[in-house]
Amino acid sequence: MKLKYLLLAGILGMMLPAFASATTVQYGTAGVFSGCTDIANQVAGCTANGNTISFGSNLAGNVGVLLTYIGVPGSTVVNAPTGASFGDIVFSCLGGGTGCASQPIPVGLLLTINITQTLPTAGGPTGIPSATVIGTVSGTSNNGVVTWPLSNTIGIGDIRYSIANNPLNLVPPSSSNGDTTVQGLITVAPEPEMLSLIGIGLFGLALVRRRLS
Repeated sequence: MKLKYLLLAGILGMMLPAFASATTVQYGTAGVFSGCTDIANQVAGCTANGNTISFGSNLAGNVGVLLTYIGVPGSTVVNAPTGASFGDIVFSCLGGGTGCASQPIPVGLLLTINITQTLPTAGGPTGIPSATVIGTVSGTSNNGVVTWPLSNTIGIGDIRYSIANNPLNLVPPSSSNGDTTVQGLITVAPEPEMLSLIGIGLFGLALVRRRLS
């Protein structure tokens, strides 16, 4: 029996290095809003591609809302696999403060997060599949939601990027200064040799468990 447990420990010892190794990743992100079609609730900038849009202002004096995507700098370094920030979505009232009235987010609004990688290999910018942005926002309330496709993983070399908090609920200007962080996952695609090692280890675990039972 003791020999079998030693065999089990040996198999686990083979598998652990495959999971424990880390890869240094240097990356940056940038966001692009596009797709606004709700003409009644938009002001200049809503239909233009860029990291900011504004909507909700009108001739009756309603104060509109500014929506900004702040990416992370291209010098950001992490050790993958890890969770990491992909940037921040910030709502603010045009003119400052929290007095802007409730405004619907323009229909058809999309957000694309572009990833640029410097290490371990240079690549990008590559866009994560676009998210839809829907809901209503004011200076003190926000039921806005950002939703990415379930399949939202992209690859640059051996590095994989995907969204962690999907769907993402947004906050109003009165909470955390309107700032909501987009959390991502950065992982490393296993090499074929590693996959073979893991397969051998799992087969060995199954065999030992069967003999122990």
